[in-house]
Amino acid sequence: MKRVFLLIMLMGVIVLSGTMLTAKTRVNFIMARYHTGVTDDYCAKLAQDFEAVNPDIDMRIEVINWDNLHMKLTTMLGAGNAPELAVIDTPWILDYIANDVAESLDKYMTSGFRSEFIPSLINTLQIEGKLYGIPIAASSRAMYYLKDALAQAGMESPKTWDELVKVAKAVHNPPNLYGFGIPCTTFEGGAYYSYFLWAAGEEWFDKVGKLVIDSPEGIEALQFMVDLVNKYKVTNPEPAAINRDEMQKVFTQGRIGMFITGPWLTQMITNENPELSYGIASIPAYRKEITMAVVDTLMMFKNAKNKEAAWKFVEFAYQDKYRLEFDEKEGMLPEKKAVAEQIAKANPIMKTFIDVLPYGKFYPPLHSNWKEIVLETIKNMQLAYMGEKTPKEALEDTCKEINPRIILGF
Repeated sequence: MKRVFLLIMLMGVIVLSGTMLTAKTRVNFIMARYHTGVTDDYCAKLAQDFEAVNPDIDMRIEVINWDNLHMKLTTMLGAGNAPELAVIDTPWILDYIANDVAESLDKYMTSGFRSEFIPSLINTLQIEGKLYGIPIAASSRAMYYLKDALAQAGMESPKTWDELVKVAKAVHNPPNLYGFGIPCTTFEGGAYYSYFLWAAGEEWFDKVGKLVIDSPEGIEALQFMVDLVNKYKVTNPEPAAINRDEMQKVFTQGRIGMFITGPWLTQMITNENPELSYGIASIPAYRKEITMAVVDTLMMFKNAKNKEAAWKFVEFAYQDKYRLEFDEKEGMLPEKKAVAEQIAKANPIMKTFIDVLPYGKFYPPLHSNWKEIVLETIKNMQLAYMGEKTPKEALEDTCKEINPRIILGF
């Protein structure tokens, strides 16, 4: 009986030892879901490829819609269950740094790896002398236009604000065709204002962090946008009722003459209406010619358990072939020099966006309370479009609400 008992005990030890020997290191990665609907499949294949050459690592990628992403991370951090990696909206990084949950990447990042990135993109994530993230899902902005609609009106793509009004008037034929598209919901409303704010020669904040969009230039920018809607009547009639993604669908249907958005729309047009005749031009200028550059951030959390294994995944995932696949499938711009060269050679339309990427003004501005600031701005912009406030009142009210809170640290 003792021999049987000892044999059972020994077998248990062997099984337990085998389990301990085969236990995998788990890496959790919270990934944002992008526009084209391919993010989930791409991530599943990437994790599978990584595990094939790293059988000791259990790579868990959870893809989350952008609307739920911040709350998901907040909940995980609050529960003491920080993921190793996450894709975030870049301004969030300031909050994570302030709350001491963001991991500096300096001890992981080699000079050779860093040199592979477009400097203007990765340098944006160098904060107070430390690197806190890696660029992912970069984009710039340009104006899409319907070639046939402009040609029939005898027009070319506008280069200035005055020309924008003239061309929009010439092609506007509602409800079949709107001259120029303006979205102003909580999604992208602030970005759309930025195109005109920057072209007027103003910034969102001054050097000490005060909101200054109530300046003459800031008011002039919003006044022009409101005039496009209510004075010239050359846009979609209710900017506050449509967001960017919805408007992209309307453009793809050939029902908006001109519209400003990012490079991913080219892939959407290819998938949904490949016969659409469209062109891409720079954003109409006023005092300045501008474009917008946007980059999301891949970051690491300080309190995560398996950061070394996570960095191994980062180096694997940033191989040129995987970044090229991501950019092509998602319609994004490359953050790596070598990938940029490949895409520019293969796709002249995307080259337009790539060429301006190093010179674009970055959005959103790096401000730890950016979400609250832009939501207040959009709320008042919507009131201006509806005629309930003048553009001057809308922006002055925004600054009166926000600047005391900036001083007090929200």
